[in-house]
Amino acid sequence: MGATCLHLETKRSGELASPFESGMAIAATKDAQDSDLAQNAEELRDLARAESLRWHRLERRRRPYPNDFSHKIIRALIEQASVGGNTGLIFLTREDRGWVMDNIRLLQTVLQEVLQTRHSFTEQPHVRSQDGRVVARSQVIADAFLRAVDFSFETEALAAYLSAWLEHQRLEMGELWALKPALQVCILEKLAGMIAPFLDYPALSFRLAYADGRIGIRGLITALRNIGETDWKHLFEQISVVDRVLRQDPLGIYTQMDYESRDLYRNVIADLASHSEMDEVEVAEAAVFLAQGATKHVTVNQGRLERESHVGYYLVDGGLPDLRRFIRHRS
Repeated sequence: MGATCLHLETKRSGELASPFESGMAIAATKDAQDSDLAQNAEELRDLARAESLRWHRLERRRRPYPNDFSHKIIRALIEQASVGGNTGLIFLTREDRGWVMDNIRLLQTVLQEVLQTRHSFTEQPHVRSQDGRVVARSQVIADAFLRAVDFSFETEALAAYLSAWLEHQRLEMGELWALKPALQVCILEKLAGMIAPFLDYPALSFRLAYADGRIGIRGLITALRNIGETDWKHLFEQISVVDRVLRQDPLGIYTQMDYESRDLYRNVIADLASHSEMDEVEVAEAAVFLAQGATKHVTVNQGRLERESHVGYYLVDGGLPDLRRFIRHRS
C-alpha cells in the first residue's frame, strides 16, 4: 500500500530540468500519490464493509475479559530487561534485539495503559461471528484493521476503515475511545507471539498466535509508537457520528466551544442513551430537533429564544426534562 512516485527524466544526461518541468514533475508526483492514497483508502473501506457484515451484535450484558497470556509474556520481557538481562533475546537478530531493548520504556507504558483499560471491554457491545466467536466489537475492529494494513498504523487509514464500518453498524462513543487500547492489545499479542519462544514461558508459548512472517518486531514497535503519538481527540471528533450531529446546532455554538465543553455534551448524551431505547446518535438528533423547533417560536424574549435554540439547553440546561420526555428516559 505504498505511494506511487514519479521521477522527471531529462532529455540529455546531466541536463537540468527547467523550473516549469520541475514544477510539472512535482505536481504529477503529488497527483499520483493522492490517487494512490485514494485507491488505498477505498480498498480499506471495501474490506471494512465486508468485515462488518460478518459480525452480528448481541444483547448487551457484561462479559468476562478473556485471559491474555501476552500480558504475562511482555511483562516477563520488561522484567528481564529492567535487570539488565536478555537471556531469551540472545536468540533474536541483532536488529530485533536492539529494537526491543531500545523501546522497553515504550512497551512498559503501553502494557500499563492496556492493563488499566482492559476491563472496560467487558461492558462494551459484543458481537458474534459466523463461526460463533463472541468478542467486544472494538477488539474485532482493531484486529481486522491491523490485518488489513499489515500491522502498520496511520490515522488516515483508520479513519477510512471506520467510515465504511459505520455505514453498516453504529458504534458507541465508548467503543471509539476503546480503539486505542484495542489496537495496542492486538500488537502486543503479535509481539508476544514472536518473543515467547525465547523466554522462559514454554507452557504459555503455544497459547499465542505467532505473527505473520511479513510482520517484524521493528514494524510492531513502530506501530505502537505511532498509536501513542496520534491525536485521539481529533480522530474521535473526525469519526464520531454524534459529534457530526451536534455540529448541526442551529446557533452554531457547539462548533465554537472548546473540546472539554463539547466532550461534556457528548458524555451527557451517552448517559441519556443508556437510559433510553434510543441510541446515542438518536439522542443527539433529538436534541438538535428540539433546538431547531425552538427557532420557529414567536416571542419577544430574544434572549430566551437564543438560549432554547442551542442544543446545550436540552443537554445541560432547562430543556433537559423536555429531552428526557422526548427520548422516553428511564430512571
